[in-house]
Amino acid sequence: MASDRAEAREAHRQIAEHALHNPLTGLPNRRLLHQLIDRALEGARGQPHQAAVMFVDLDSFKPILDTFGHQTGDAVLEQVAGRLRDAVRGPDILRRVAGDEFIVLCERIDPSPWD
Repeated sequence: MASDRAEAREAHRQIAEHALHNPLTGLPNRRLLHQLIDRALEGARGQPHQAAVMFVDLDSFKPILDTFGHQTGDAVLEQVAGRLRDAVRGPDILRRVAGDEFIVLCERIDPSPWD
């Protein structure tokens, strides 16, 4: 009985995870990203810190798919997602928005170094 409840809780957790994250990369999906952008913009309103959204597009990704196939393309996307995840700050949000496009949401940026 207890194991049934534990299995049900785990299944519920996985469903919730897939509802808000891309299954290939594990990154937040569009629905979660919109929520996070709204929260970041609202949080920056009237504050000394700022928020930024960066778009990352992979050049020459289509030839990789055409030459090596989708399985290799998926492996490349997983590697790119991992490297981008390692490159962003801990609180920053990374999301894959399309085949070879990613978004990075940066919150609480101190603008003083650029003043």
